[in-house]
Order: sequence, then structure tokens, then C-alpha cells
Amino acid sequence: MIYRDIIDRIRPWLSQDTILMLKGARQVGKTTILHYLQKEIEEQGRMARYIAADLDFVDPSFGDPRLFILRLADLFQGKTGTVLIDEFQSIPNAGLFLKTVYDQTKDRYRFIVSGSSSLELTKNAESLAGRKKEFIIRPFSFREFIRARLPDIPLKCFGLDELRALEDFAALYGTLLKEAYAEYLTIGGYPGPVLSPPELQVDILKELLSTYLHKDVVGYQKIENVTGFNNMVRLLSAQIGSQVNKSELGATLRLNAETVNRYLDILEGTFVFSLVRPWFSNPRKEVSKMPKVYVNDPGILLAAGARPTVRPAYELLDGHLVENAVYLSFVARAGKIRYWRTIGGAEVDFIVATDTGMLPVEAKFTATKPTEPVAMRNFRATYTEARKGIIISRDTISNDGTAVIPAYLLDFLTGLTG
Repeated sequence: MIYRDIIDRIRPWLSQDTILMLKGARQVGKTTILHYLQKEIEEQGRMARYIAADLDFVDPSFGDPRLFILRLADLFQGKTGTVLIDEFQSIPNAGLFLKTVYDQTKDRYRFIVSGSSSLELTKNAESLAGRKKEFIIRPFSFREFIRARLPDIPLKCFGLDELRALEDFAALYGTLLKEAYAEYLTIGGYPGPVLSPPELQVDILKELLSTYLHKDVVGYQKIENVTGFNNMVRLLSAQIGSQVNKSELGATLRLNAETVNRYLDILEGTFVFSLVRPWFSNPRKEVSKMPKVYVNDPGILLAAGARPTVRPAYELLDGHLVENAVYLSFVARAGKIRYWRTIGGAEVDFIVATDTGMLPVEAKFTATKPTEPVAMRNFRATYTEARKGIIISRDTISNDGTAVIPAYLLDFLTGLTG
């Protein structure tokens, strides 16, 4: 197993009297994480039992909390322990079911559950308000990709006050890291393709997308116009980092406004795409209400046929793909991200909510050393509580006022959201 960094965030909660909910797309590694947690709990001398709800759906105990509690008593032989339920949303009336079981057994068991659809989980988790802690499981980050593909490279962390050490790290490992970054932006971070031979990666990604369409879209969401939905996936894949005009989207796909909104909700709720909303404080100056679209893993673009299978050189990477990777890096750290656009059209790629204020971030993947954009200066002038920004470059490392960090080293920086 490739160690997942989010386990470090989950571990402190294992001893808490709270239902831990792991949310994420299909095949991002939720089951693997559950098994890892089970092993870690058992190594500490405590009992843990794994239950696959999507495989055991005919089990009569899933239809009756009383029977399920009796089943747990048998599984744990009357002792206390941790219950790990995979694909929790497969259980009928899952939220109410788990609430009933939890309320009656929380003195005996702790619960960790996983699920693939945020829409289903959100609906099922309404009954669990005040009883749960959620974690979003994403595909491999670039750091985890390096852990899987180049295990000899040390996964060090650097602060913005350690750029000299970062330069030395880049001098030692930069060539390998750039090649890996280009590969990461091509095949993405889904564990299956990453850990498979190159000749199988595209087929695995296509199968992953096909499984998603048939199970999450047709199965759970009951979408009948699969062609229209699939065309939306292709269309959004071709406009990464751009604003989504829902009226134009509907006209192009010949879908009404209600259907467009529903499909976008499904794509966002099943962790395929993310819609980044504009930062709004003064509507008279910041007029754009259209979200920008980003894909939650670059491999989806390959599976949808929106990107070529040939890996480009690092220096030739598409700027929109780099911007998307920057988004993925920050959303994994901070969660809440916006963009900023003025009535004059000036834009800052990302506004990241951090513990110490709003952090403006701009992606400038060019050969020359980037300077602070006027829009970033204007944002900090408008919002005086905002932090100094960060510019993501192609190769430049500097910190003469505004930090400039190469894209392939972003995941090696720490403290950006603290």
C-alpha cells in the first residue's frame, strides 16, 4: 500500500466518540484506507471489523438496525471495537439506519464509514448531524504520486523561509520531479492507473469513467440521457480553468436549464469536477457570478478523450492543466477556494481561505520570471487583511515580497494555509 497523507489527519479522531465519514470518488483508495485503519487499530490491541455494504446488500441485517446490532455482537464476540462500513450509501435509509445503531451502541463501538457519492452521502448523513466528522479522500496528490513512482526521492517539507534549501532540493531532484509532474498531469492520481504498467493506464482510466457513468450516474442518480451527460463531461473537460456559462452549456448540449443544473450538481457531488465560485464582497465591483470549472483528477481528461495520451515535456505543459493542478494542491490543504474578478476583467486565479487570512494565488507557467500581477496587487489593496500572494511559476524560486514557487515543487511547501 502507498501511504496516504490524509491518514495523519484521520488518526487523531480514531479515539473520539464520533462517526468518521470518508467521502470520495470511486476507486480513489477509500477501501484501502479502511483496511489500513483496521490493521492499525488491531495492532493497538483493539478489535476492528470491516463490512462491505455494496457486496453484502442482501444481508437482512441492513434492513433492520436491531438485527445489525445483533450481528455486531456476534462479530465482536461481546467485546468493544471499531466497525468499518464500506460504501455506506448502499444501505437503505443509510443515515437513519446508522444513527439508530450508533445511538444504541456508542458505548461499545466506534464507526468509520465510506461512500462514493457526496449527493447520496449528504442525503443519508442529514440524520447524523452532530455525530460525524467528514474527510474527503482524493486521488494521489503529487507527493503521493512521487511516493508511489519515485520512492528514493525524500518527501521533505519546506517553509517559505527555507527557499535556499528548496533550491538545493530542486538542483538534486528537479529533473526527475519535472518528468514525474508531466506524467502526473497526464494520467492523474487514481491509484489503479498509477500503479499499473503504462500500456494499461488509458484503458483503466476509460473503464473507471465507464463504471462511474453506469453505477453513479445511471444507477444512483437515475440519469436516462447518458449521451447528454457524457457530452457535458467532454465539454467541461475542454474548458478547464474557464468560466461556465450555463446558458451556453445548455444551448450547445440542447438541455434545459433545470437539466444543466442537475448534471452539474451530480458531477460536482460525485467528485468528478469542481465549480469554483467567485469571491463576492462588493457586487458593484465584482460582477461575475459564473463559476470556473476544474477537474478533480487529470486522468478524467484522458479518459474522456479531451487530452492526448502522449506525455508532453514539463516545459510544454498546458497552462490550464498546471492551473488545475494548483487548484488540487490548495483544495486538499484548505478546502475553501474562490477566484476574484473585477468589473474590468482583472482576475486572480485563486483566493484561498487560510487560518491567517485570504491568500491570493496566481499560476504563471512561463519561461521568464513572473512578477506580481496588477490584479493581485489590487486585491490586496481592496482587502487589506489579505496575505501576500504566491505565484506558481515554471522554474523560478524567489521571495522578494511575493513568493514565486515552481509548479512541480508546490506540494513540497508547508505552512501555506496556516
